[in-house]
Order: sequence, then structure tokens, then C-alpha cells
Amino acid sequence: MLCAGTNGALWREMWNDWFYSDVIEYGLLRLAKREEMLDELSELEHPLDKLNYLLMKQM
Repeated sequence: MLCAGTNGALWREMWNDWFYSDVIEYGLLRLAKREEMLDELSELEHPLDKLNYLLMKQM
């Protein structure tokens, strides 16, 4: 029983990481498209780098 619960928790954690990273990526792409910055964002790899770049552009 303990093993199944541990595996379930691990699966949920992995799914949450995947889901939220995809949601963040999708939101960043929509914002970049609206702001016409897709070319500039394509050079950045990590979603947080993209978010930081967009936030700096907005200031």
C-alpha cells in the first residue's frame, strides 16, 4: 500500500511539473505573439528566461 501511494504521489508531481511548464510556455508564446517578439524569444531555451525577457521588455 505504501509503495502504491508513493508512486502515485511521484506520478502526480511529475504530471504537475509537465503540465505547468506547458501552460507557462503556451502563455509565453501567446504574449510573445501579441507583442511580436517570437523571433527574439526563439533564441532563449528555458521558459523562465523567456518570462524574464518579456517582463524586462514590458518595463
